[in-house]
Amino acid sequence: MQRKIIINFMYQVSYQILIIFLPVVTIPIVSDALGPKGLGTYNYITSIAAYFILVGRLGMANYGVREISIVQRDRKKLSEKFWELQFFNSFFSLGSLLVFVVFAFFTDYTVLFLVSGLTVFSCFFDITWFFSGIENFKKITIRNFIVKIISFILILFLINDSDDLLLYFLITSLSMLISQMSLWISLKKYIDWRPVSIKACLSHLKPSLEFFTAKMADTVLKNSTTTILGLMATMGVVGYYSNSVTLMTVSGNIVNVMNTVMIPRMSALFSEDDERGMINLLEKSLHLQLFFTIAIMFGVIAISNQMIDWFFGSEFANMKYILPWIAPVIVFQSFQMAVATQYLIPKKEMKEYNISVFIGAVITSVLTVSLIPLIGVYGAVIGINGGYIVMSALRFKGLLKETTFKFDYIKISKYIIAGLSMWLVIYFTTNGLTANVITTLSQILIGVTVYFGVTAILNVNPIYDVIKKKIVKN
Repeated sequence: MQRKIIINFMYQVSYQILIIFLPVVTIPIVSDALGPKGLGTYNYITSIAAYFILVGRLGMANYGVREISIVQRDRKKLSEKFWELQFFNSFFSLGSLLVFVVFAFFTDYTVLFLVSGLTVFSCFFDITWFFSGIENFKKITIRNFIVKIISFILILFLINDSDDLLLYFLITSLSMLISQMSLWISLKKYIDWRPVSIKACLSHLKPSLEFFTAKMADTVLKNSTTTILGLMATMGVVGYYSNSVTLMTVSGNIVNVMNTVMIPRMSALFSEDDERGMINLLEKSLHLQLFFTIAIMFGVIAISNQMIDWFFGSEFANMKYILPWIAPVIVFQSFQMAVATQYLIPKKEMKEYNISVFIGAVITSVLTVSLIPLIGVYGAVIGINGGYIVMSALRFKGLLKETTFKFDYIKISKYIIAGLSMWLVIYFTTNGLTANVITTLSQILIGVTVYFGVTAILNVNPIYDVIKKKIVKN
């Protein structure tokens, strides 16, 4: 069991490393080519497309994984469940695409919206929920690797200036569509064709809507700040903000992958009525995630001032005043997601899940709409931070109330001390250095050394503990 979790985690980590590595090259290229306005336009349109993608998938990302994981060892039941879910998904994905196409003709960016519609169409072919449910992350990872590399090469050689915005839309949209379609090639190895009734397909409507409600609020939480900025500010401001959010998201991806991997395992533990096992695993997972996310948060704050000039270009200098304030989202976003995917979803506690996401989305939207006219882009920054903090607090409160879960506050405080130490050391040793790649790499090296060193001295470094145990064992 543990070996399979580790293997799945490594597949996902390898893919997340690719996702982290590629933007290191593509973000500066795209930012320099398209500029704040072009990049802002791209992120504004994709933020709107995300709402239609949400409807097209109707909660399948989590609901589908849970349903498939329950019957993964019975081929007949697995086949029936897949076709029920796929036909159910087809109705909403194609319906959402139709509405999106109509909507595109009522915008100022009709052609760009239509090309972006390929991402909405990809929902029809999206069966990643199936392979995640049977815990076969290898298939997903390998295909995504190939598609990402190809799209990266195309962006590298074809995106040169602001006139290539349409081409950039085409490359990113087609890559998503091809990635989803490619998974169908391996499907027959795991399932057979099974005719299913309309009644059986529709039986998934109510439970999937529970996931959809939460996903809708989550999408609003993540995208509303960008969408609202696009409506109330310039596309240039959207470019500064969206680049900051993208860098924050990329920084936290490698930690968040643990949540995706853990859904099937937690669902299996719940089906075996092993809540103690779920809580033990959740405690270890959350503390491990906090070890990394706290380090990433302070690391991003420490290196942002000198990294932005050479990484994004002088046109994006205003990001220096935005990125440090968005960095805390890394910690809170990862925390709330861990509680949701590793506890609430496997236990089917969708009411609690939905309430917390809905309240977080409302807080984000209200703060963003209220504050942007007063303080501009910082209204969006406060909005996204406020939403994730409130959502994390609600889920944390529920977890403590309903379970025997315990936080090791002393350990967490030591993570924070190590993070602050890293930030201060980086600041005082590199503050006067020229903004270039060497400086940033030096800052990262210093940061890693200080954080790992301080946590090891304070006896709260899980990696050091593993290495020490292996040395003693040998």
